[in-house]
Amino acid sequence: MNTEFKIKPCFTYKIIKPVLYFLLVLPLVLFRVCNVLAMLIHGFGHALMLFLVTGNPRSFTSENLLEGIRFSNLVKSILPCQDIPQFSSTPPRLSWAIDSSLKTRIVAIGGILMNSLSMAGLLWIFLNYSPEPSGITFESILVHSLLLSFIICSFLAMASVPDIMALIKGRTRFLACGPAFAVRYKLS
Repeated sequence: MNTEFKIKPCFTYKIIKPVLYFLLVLPLVLFRVCNVLAMLIHGFGHALMLFLVTGNPRSFTSENLLEGIRFSNLVKSILPCQDIPQFSSTPPRLSWAIDSSLKTRIVAIGGILMNSLSMAGLLWIFLNYSPEPSGITFESILVHSLLLSFIICSFLAMASVPDIMALIKGRTRFLACGPAFAVRYKLS
C-alpha cells in the first residue's frame, strides 16, 4: 500500500506563483533602477564640476558620466541576480589629474552636491504636487517606494569615502561612488 501523499499543483497555484514572484522582484528592480539613476546623477555632478574647473568639454565623456562603468553593465545591473555596479568586479571609479587642492575639493563635492539637489528637487515636487491621500492604493505604494528607494540610493552614492576624503585632504587618486570602496581599495 502506497502511503505517499503527493500534492499536484492546481491551476490557482500556477497563476499565483508568477504573481508572487513579480511582487517580490518588483521592489528589487525599482531599487536597482533608483541606484542606477543615483549613480548617473552622481557621475554627472563630478563631470560638471570637472568641466567648471578645467573648462574642458571632454569632461562630459561617457567614461566620466558613468564613472568608468560600461553602459551595458549599468543597464544589466537593473535586472535581478546581476551585480550592482558598486559591488561588481569593475566598480565605478573616476581618475584624473588636478594640480590644486581647491579644484580637487570642488570636483569631489560635485557628486554629493548633485545627489543632494536631486533629492531636494524630488521631495519638493512630491510635497507640492502629490494628490490628496485617498487611502492606500497601488499607485501611492509605488510612488512612496520609488521616492524612498531613490533617497536611500542617493545617500549610498553620497557616502563615497574617496569623495569625502578628497574634500577633507584636498587630494585623491580617484573618486568613486558609494561606501564599499573603502574596503575594496583599502583606503584609510
